Order: sequence, then structure tokens, then C-alpha cells
Amino acid sequence: MNEVTATAPYNGPEGSGVPLSDDDSIEAQWSKYKIPIISLVAVVVLGVVGFGLFSNHKENKNEEFGEKVYRFTQAHSAKLEKGTYDAASYIASFKVLLKDVDGFEGAFPLLLNSADKVMEKGDLKESLELLQLGESQYSSSNAYKAFFVRIRLAALYEDMGKFNEAYEVLQNLLKSPVKLLESKVYLDLGRVHLKMGEKEKAKTTFQYVIDNGKSGDDVVKMARLYISNM
Repeated sequence: MNEVTATAPYNGPEGSGVPLSDDDSIEAQWSKYKIPIISLVAVVVLGVVGFGLFSNHKENKNEEFGEKVYRFTQAHSAKLEKGTYDAASYIASFKVLLKDVDGFEGAFPLLLNSADKVMEKGDLKESLELLQLGESQYSSSNAYKAFFVRIRLAALYEDMGKFNEAYEVLQNLLKSPVKLLESKVYLDLGRVHLKMGEKEKAKTTFQYVIDNGKSGDDVVKMARLYISNM
């Protein structure tokens, strides 16, 4: 996938228009497209934090924290995977874990994976709570961690109908020194413009993705689909 590195076509004030009705086929395509992206990010972040965990694994405190994360995973996360765990109880337990491990890096991939699973279950409020924990505890220390949290926040805010919040997060992503999945960020921005009633800005942003992306990429296909249905 080609990365888009130019300046965003629109960085203006937030809108507040009435969301437009998208074609069902577009929403179906987006639903299929969003989950693989989340999965990709989950795989990438494991690699990003892996070296730090490896280089510090002999330190007693990290070993202690790593054991706590492992025990939590065994006791709680398996139930979440199977959908047999109450999301609110899981969040409460996760807060206790984060307090116990004091910002330990090994808890960060678990936080992201947990937020993904909770969101897949449809518990958007609880997923937001997890991501906000990630934002407060990890984002200030590492630009990559901030990226992985915020790209999820943008999607979640959009799903919750909080388009102004989604717009703000997407703008922050475009300003980030981390240049990953930029074409997807622009696609998301165009869709948020569309749902805010800013049709011309949406069309320009979708066209920007088409003009700067690779023809066969999924994001380019999605941008073309949105424009064809406007």
C-alpha cells in the first residue's frame, strides 16, 4: 500500500451537520475492510513492543509485571475471547491490572487486543474506556503507541456517532510523526466529512486518496465506491 505523505486537503473547523445515509453496500464493504486493518495493527504493535520486552526480560520488576499480565490473560482474557465475560467487570479488572503493573509495556498489546474484542462484541462504551486508559498511560511516552490507540479511537468515535471527536483524532493522526496507514486515515477522514454533512470536503478527500494511492489498494477501491455513490 502506498503511503500518502502530502498535507491533508482539509484541516478546517469541525462541522456539525446531519449524518448522510450511506449506501448499504458501502457500509458492508467498510465493515469487511475495518476488521483486517485492526488485526494488522494488532500484529504490528506486538512487534514494536517485542524488542523492549526482550531486552528487559531479566529485570526482576519486569518479570514480576509480566507474570501478572500472564495470569490476568489466563484468568480473564480467555473468557472475553469466548464472549462469556461481562465487559464492565473485565474493564474493572483491567484497571486493577494497569495499576499493579505501573505502565509496564507488556500490558499494552493486551489492552489493544481487549479493546478490539470488546468493540467486536458491540460494547462500544467499554471499548472506549479501555482506549482512553491506553491514551492516558501510554500515548505520551511513545508516538507508535499513540498511533495504535488513536487509529482505534477514530473508528470507535465514528461508530458511536461522535463525528467531531473522530475528526479531531484523525487530524492528530495526520500530524503524527508516525506515517503508517495514511491512506486509510484519509479515507476515514473523508467518510467522517460525509457523515457530518460536508459532502464537498468528503468528495475532495476521497479523490485525494484515489490520486495518491495505488490503483489496486482496498482504500482506493473504497474511495471510488464512496464517490460513485455520492
